[in-house]
Amino acid sequence: MAPPPVTIKVTREELEERRRVILERLGISIETLRHRASYESLSGDEWEAIDELREIGFLLDDVTGDF
Repeated sequence: MAPPPVTIKVTREELEERRRVILERLGISIETLRHRASYESLSGDEWEAIDELREIGFLLDDVTGDF
């Protein structure tokens, strides 16, 4: 029998900090990342970062952009 699912709770501040860390690691602003994504001129790390930023945006219910 499988163990019951685990709920992970994070605060808004933790999610915002994670977003900041991702962008800092890439060394670019979210606006620059959005611009580069619109031209599909991203590295593998940047594509992975976008996936995570989209998840964070969803959890934050952020309607300012797609990530």
